[in-house]
Amino acid sequence: MNTKTAQIKNTLVNILSKYALPLLLGAVVMNIIFKTYLVDNVRLYTFGYVVYECLLFALFEWLKPKKVLRGLVYTALMVAVLFLGFQLLRAGFEHSGKSFINWFYVNRQEIGQIDEYFYFLFVGLGFFIISVLYYFTIVRYRSFGTMLVVLFPFFIYGKRADSMDTLDITIMLTVFIALMVHSRLVSDESKHDLVINGSYVAASAVFVTLVGALAMLMPTSSKTSYLEKTATSLM
Repeated sequence: MNTKTAQIKNTLVNILSKYALPLLLGAVVMNIIFKTYLVDNVRLYTFGYVVYECLLFALFEWLKPKKVLRGLVYTALMVAVLFLGFQLLRAGFEHSGKSFINWFYVNRQEIGQIDEYFYFLFVGLGFFIISVLYYFTIVRYRSFGTMLVVLFPFFIYGKRADSMDTLDITIMLTVFIALMVHSRLVSDESKHDLVINGSYVAASAVFVTLVGALAMLMPTSSKTSYLEKTATSLM
């Protein structure tokens, strides 16, 4: 019985170590994006997105060893997402009379909430982010890919002249750093020296929590940096 319990525990730890951080990063990023487009039900849609992530990750893992089939299925999924996206864009314009670009860039208080456009972001942008996170964390780790996902909220909030909550930024960057450190540790060059167990997970959680707490305690400057001014002018 003890052996079976230990096997189940090790299996759960391995699953969490492989999928938890990519899924968490995707959920945090989309949660921040949802907050600038939704008035309420942000948590409900975030939970729905986590389910969306888990289903696609499970599908991608099942297709991973099937070289020919995975290409065909992913292409079919992408076509289906594009078709559904175009239908949502058309319905949103017919319903509101406002273009997606205007809704995407203009502050929510000025243009209002358009459900069809939001669902387009949920399905379309969500599918893209899940695909990027899966490929660049599970298949082949590349920090640039995960960094691209983290930049989406900054780009959207910057274009809409909205301000991101400090806590949201701290959580997102903390998860990103944790994912980057963990992925480096389990890379091919070092994984033979690494034992992933409960102690590893606990130590990683403490490290990530301390990093996030220190980031929250650091005072923020009221001055606008040269980089921020340049980014604003480019937008």
